[in-house]
Amino acid sequence: IGIVEQAPKLDSESKPLVKEELERSYFLPRITAVIGIEDQLNLFIFSVETDHGFRTFEVRNPRQNVRSVGGGRYIIKDVDGNRYDIPELRNLGFKSQNLLGEFV
Repeated sequence: IGIVEQAPKLDSESKPLVKEELERSYFLPRITAVIGIEDQLNLFIFSVETDHGFRTFEVRNPRQNVRSVGGGRYIIKDVDGNRYDIPELRNLGFKSQNLLGEFV
């Protein structure tokens, strides 16, 4: 753990490594559609389309891990700690909104 004060001054070998790690740490796919949500003994399997393609992920306790951050925006946190962004719930289709209805 450390602080990089001047990223442009990093050597050519370090720059891509730092960039890759930042992208991995702050990767936040935007959900564009919810295809389905399956309940398997309180482990919810989300199948979604994102701006990075189709994804399937697991969520425990969606009432805690599907969080409103205001203005119609929601963040979903999966069991691995990955986060998924819904920038504006009302911009999702009716089916997606309906599937998410019990969690938002």
